[in-house]
Amino acid sequence: MEIRPPHKPNYPAIAEMLGEALGQAWNAESLAGRVMADQHFDPNLVFMAREQGVMLGFLATVLEGENAWIKLIAVHPSRRGQGLGREMLERAQERLFGEGARVMRAGFGPGPLFYPGVPEGIAEQFFAAVGYESRPGGTSARILEEALPAGPPDAKAARALIEAASPLWWSEAEERLTFKVPRLAMSSDRSALCLAEPGLGIGPLFAAEGAGEASISEAVKGALSLAEGGRALSDFRGAEWWQKRFKLEAVTRCLDFQKDLRGVLHA
Repeated sequence: MEIRPPHKPNYPAIAEMLGEALGQAWNAESLAGRVMADQHFDPNLVFMAREQGVMLGFLATVLEGENAWIKLIAVHPSRRGQGLGREMLERAQERLFGEGARVMRAGFGPGPLFYPGVPEGIAEQFFAAVGYESRPGGTSARILEEALPAGPPDAKAARALIEAASPLWWSEAEERLTFKVPRLAMSSDRSALCLAEPGLGIGPLFAAEGAGEASISEAVKGALSLAEGGRALSDFRGAEWWQKRFKLEAVTRCLDFQKDLRGVLHA
């Protein structure tokens, strides 16, 4: 599954999917007028989901100060109830948190329009299931500090982890910490971290002695989100180690990609 901001050539396919999902007539022009013409529009805060070239989901969010708003979320009828809406929201929440948002809201506002993209009577259940609480005024909201799969990176803890395993990697990690959205993910207990490169992939993974599987998984999931579809995996562990611990589709794609190229994984 590919989840990333769309480009203009993707608009017709998105509009066609929205028409099927929302039961309305949509085309590339109406998409541009209703979504891209929003005064708060940011192309980096809009996401499409597609698989093998087929458009399956769309999410438009905007940011106003510390408040982020879900303006439109739609999933193709054939993929509802399979976690795609949740996956798109998690990707958006992580991006928006990195841009300074602290509260994510679903509902009307800020103007001009809100298209929930969820069948009537199901919207409340959907947002409740993904951690949103009802608020006055007919909105639902979630505090984003609690929404991320991994805690914000801590430079001192990151350096200790990396230098204990492979000191030469610290200069690379230190640079990634300087980005507005750091390009490494750390578990909330600071016992594991994984580097990420948007559009390319993840790795290597560093973990303290005795780090639990939950902490390692937390760091890997965070890095996969930051990688935004990248397929490369750089790590000193073999494919068997990764396959035993992670059933995540994105990790499997990384492993397959590396095996196709070299047959082995290496840092």
